Amino acid sequence: MKNTRLIYWVLMVLFIISCNKKNDKITIEDYNNAVSYLNSNLYNKRVFNLYTTANWFKDNSGFWFIEYGKNKKEFKRVNFQDNKITSLFDYDKLVNAFRDLNASFSESNDMSFINFQPLENGLSFTFLNENYSVNLSNYQIKKLNKESKKETNPFESISPNRKWIAFEKDYNLFIKSTKNNSVFQLTFDGEKGYEYASYYGWFDKMEGENGLRPKRFNVDWSADSKYLSTNVVDTRFAEKMYLLDYNDPKSNYKPKVISYFRGSPGDTTMVKLKKIFFDV
Repeated sequence: MKNTRLIYWVLMVLFIISCNKKNDKITIEDYNNAVSYLNSNLYNKRVFNLYTTANWFKDNSGFWFIEYGKNKKEFKRVNFQDNKITSLFDYDKLVNAFRDLNASFSESNDMSFINFQPLENGLSFTFLNENYSVNLSNYQIKKLNKESKKETNPFESISPNRKWIAFEKDYNLFIKSTKNNSVFQLTFDGEKGYEYASYYGWFDKMEGENGLRPKRFNVDWSADSKYLSTNVVDTRFAEKMYLLDYNDPKSNYKPKVISYFRGSPGDTTMVKLKKIFFDV
């Protein structure tokens, strides 16, 4: 879709240029001029800061963003204590420190410094999938050890205080104590088509007319772990649409029926969501 849109604008520019040409011939200069108006050749190259992304600090003290200019970009921060905009760090000093740390390091205007977070005397950040910290008083950089990622169950959610685990069973919502494994059932009326702790994916596809919807799980804990919220997904009366899928090599490209929930204008028989809150 994005490429189609770009092609459309190139063709429009070419059309306008051609209409102004007496001989109706398009030269290579005309084509290059039209291409120069593509977003990739304009955004932060000739036109700057049309969109700014705020990257929030985890401690809620503010956020950082990038301000682009001709042949440069500046990393800046907003501090909520005084609402002032200041430099996040000295770009040249950080580049020089990286050269000292890694002899193969090369400077680029598009360097991928990301995931900045404030530390007591500096910042932590990520560069090329590696984590670092920098002391902003002397610009000494240290490589941080990667945290070992524990395997998590996508169909469970642990509370922020680590005391409870929420999970779904037989379309109902349960919580389990991490201290003594005591289990408490929070809902009792869940059934196929009326499912707690679930969510509705717009592109959830089911094989066949009566195929099962992909298993989904989602709950949200309050920061103090006292409350839990989730959805009931009600598909009992939802209408389906159907298509034939020819693209499965496992079936030797034989067509199979695929269904998905989708309402049409004016329908009332659609997927319905109900928000539920629990006082744990």
